[in-house]
Amino acid sequence: MSEVPVTRSSYRIKVCPDCGSQKCARDGMKWRCWECDNRFEEFQTVLVAPIVEKRVLAEWLHDQYEEIAVEVGWETQDGTSVPFDELPEDNRAVMLQLAERLIESDYISELRVSSDD
Repeated sequence: MSEVPVTRSSYRIKVCPDCGSQKCARDGMKWRCWECDNRFEEFQTVLVAPIVEKRVLAEWLHDQYEEIAVEVGWETQDGTSVPFDELPEDNRAVMLQLAERLIESDYISELRVSSDD
């Protein structure tokens, strides 16, 4: 499966090396993670990409849906195995709404695209 396209610049955040949480605070000479109660001396640095634009995400979701359908031998609806811009208007509108819901949901606030080892 291909990576989600990123349309804005990436940035780095510091996270707990055990659970990846950003909810950490100083606890004496070490850091403490409030999610997993881990105590550590150094953060893990993770590269983060902001959520993509709605249309870019919708197009990516459509492409992945079609790709997976082929992989599992499933035939999609007539007229939908086409590039995003050629989808029937109703299908394109549904994919745009799905992308908007994903972007606005509490479940997805940022996409981690890689981490430093």
